[in-house]
Amino acid sequence: SLTGLPNRLCFNKFYTKALDYAFRSGSCFGIMIIDIDNMKMINDTTGYVAGDAILKNSAKILEKFKRKNIRPFRLGDDEFILLVTDITSRDEMANICDAVYEMFQLSDISISAGIAISPDDSSDGSTLLKYADLAMHAAKHSGKNNIVFFQENMYNSFLYQTMLQKKIVNATEKRCFELYFQPQFNIRTNILRGFEALLRWHDTTL
Repeated sequence: SLTGLPNRLCFNKFYTKALDYAFRSGSCFGIMIIDIDNMKMINDTTGYVAGDAILKNSAKILEKFKRKNIRPFRLGDDEFILLVTDITSRDEMANICDAVYEMFQLSDISISAGIAISPDDSSDGSTLLKYADLAMHAAKHSGKNNIVFFQENMYNSFLYQTMLQKKIVNATEKRCFELYFQPQFNIRTNILRGFEALLRWHDTTL
């Protein structure tokens, strides 16, 4: 009701159709997940009225790109998605996304966006969404206000981080960390001035 854009439920319906059509026709399509940067800070510092105004303005920007093969949706909170069907190449998707990004820039709205393309990145619907989301988070981690295409190393990094988190929990429960204190000396007086605490973790696979 705030933005006038169709919601996540409506996106799911169009997304299912896009997947089915791409499978039958062998065509390509892309998704662009857009996250408005620093919305919590904007709401906290300038109020929710200002935050809502940014969301409305963002929806108006995306509406300008609406075509038969380009449909914008609001997934929730400060997250939007652009579904672009019947694209002929990765470059075509890049041109559309660049134009969207530039329009946000002209409106002084900072966004982080991730892009994934079917079937280049994946033909599986849930996997493609996950890849676009990983790309969006990569854009945020690289300093925000950026758009990033999914790359395979992003997923490998995600798997590694997930594995690492599980191992750390397990290592903590089994007390696998060892505590060391490294002394720090004043080299002019040779007087001990403090310690650096180090946790060392010996893992057989890592």
